[in-house]
Amino acid sequence: MIDRNSFDDAKNWIERILPEKGIRTTILKFLIDSINFANKIDNGNWNLNLDKKGTFLRFNIGYEWSFEISEKNRTIVILALAEDVKNITINRVNDENIKLWIRKGLETMKRVPDSTVCKFHCSDTYKYIELLQKSNRNFIKYAIEHTNLRSNMKKAHSRGTIDYLNSIAKVINPTYSLSDQNIEEIENSNIELVKRLSTQELTKKIENVYQLQKVQVERQTYIRNPYLSELTKREANGICQDCHQPAPFISKSTGEPYLETHHIIPLSKGGSDSIDNLIALCPNCHRQRHYG
Repeated sequence: MIDRNSFDDAKNWIERILPEKGIRTTILKFLIDSINFANKIDNGNWNLNLDKKGTFLRFNIGYEWSFEISEKNRTIVILALAEDVKNITINRVNDENIKLWIRKGLETMKRVPDSTVCKFHCSDTYKYIELLQKSNRNFIKYAIEHTNLRSNMKKAHSRGTIDYLNSIAKVINPTYSLSDQNIEEIENSNIELVKRLSTQELTKKIENVYQLQKVQVERQTYIRNPYLSELTKREANGICQDCHQPAPFISKSTGEPYLETHHIIPLSKGGSDSIDNLIALCPNCHRQRHYG
């Protein structure tokens, strides 16, 4: 199973499906341009979903998807508007492959009128991908303005893939409106994943880029880096790093001494989400840090 929030998992999957660097860079730059275009229209109505089983990487805009890298046969799928693509085919009538990669819109694409599926093997990237950029943007604009991302799609967003894309060109995470329950579900899911990692694996995880994602609840907050939090607690070994007393109780959910991680310099004041800016505290000392 793939950890969507892992830089390494995203990197390994993408580079396995797209091993040729030139083709990989061209495809990912197309994806980055599409993400940045969507983000300018509505920065809370898209997501990037790296399938947990590793079958696809999909860019969703609203309730549609506009781009996919598929593990099966290493294919690229780009959604476009039929009228735009028709103009391309007129200019390339001698290309025998045209018949293979132009398809009618999928049933799920009916919310974008006259949509078309353009599918090609990654080895044909240089031949087709630039021709489809304008039409794909027109598809994105319509979909993001007329459909809405569902809450389960927001929870499936892959921050690890965004971190990997940032090694190629600048791209940012979306800003979502989530309920307190959604935030809790995301963080509890992260806890389950990081508990399975060794201390060595945690250390390696935090060496990679981890872009903080802002979300809208009643106020702007952050989804915390689960690897940093877990490593900080392990290094404290059940002892509060302020009062130097054992944790006050054992957590029912983890069976471990209960401590809370605290940013010494708050993120809201420019503090970094790093191991040097984190300490593990008992609840009393944590409250004292905030309100004492």
